[in-house]
Amino acid sequence: MAQNARRIVFSVDGLEERFYKIMGASLEQVCSTIRQIQKIKEQCGRTTPEIYIQFVLSADNREDLPKVVDLAAALRIKTLIVSNLIPMTQEDKDKILYSRYKDDEIRNYMDNICRKSLIKGVQPLLPNWELKTERKCSFVESDSIYVCASGEVSPCHRLSHRYDEYVFGRRKKVQPYSFGSINNQNLQEIWNSKAYIGFRDLVLCSRYPSCIDCDYSDGCDYVRSSEMDCNGNAPACADCLWSRRIAICI
Repeated sequence: MAQNARRIVFSVDGLEERFYKIMGASLEQVCSTIRQIQKIKEQCGRTTPEIYIQFVLSADNREDLPKVVDLAAALRIKTLIVSNLIPMTQEDKDKILYSRYKDDEIRNYMDNICRKSLIKGVQPLLPNWELKTERKCSFVESDSIYVCASGEVSPCHRLSHRYDEYVFGRRKKVQPYSFGSINNQNLQEIWNSKAYIGFRDLVLCSRYPSCIDCDYSDGCDYVRSSEMDCNGNAPACADCLWSRRIAICI
């Protein structure tokens, strides 16, 4: 039996011209689609799928966020996800708005966004704006996995592909990591493998280093790649900004 989608998330990282520059499409097309979905839900007496808007915040688009709150309210969207930019290029590394320490200016900005959202009837899901001690992996906590188009099974989206990211300005090469392929094994066998169980236990208990606030990170080779951390754990989650809720995935 086909399963119905419970949630649809639309990325809206800016308005009009900025949206077109990022997405190569018209924002009105997205809004029209959302209106159609809302109309069909009403006609069918359904509350699902829930419609979310996600906004990835940076120095480039911060002035658009209050207007996106207005847009969400106008489209009768109840939840707005705000995530921080994880830079992937040298050009973008200085466009982040979060920092290691408390920043009153950005905190005041986000307090205003939160108040406006609540007044408009929109629930904001907000990231952290400074480094926190607590670490929590939403993929591991929710027993989720990421299956690539090739069939490789990765623990999360971040570790499913190769790219560069900048962690507080420091370049890191993220490497894809696989616990097996559904072309060779069934998913349950991969999930119950000793290596994958050990990885999930390690992450759940936060028994891995934290490169972000390590005193020796400037002279350490392990921070340059996600292949392995200084305790010999592979893959390395020690620099993951999602686990610190700087970036949000659902």
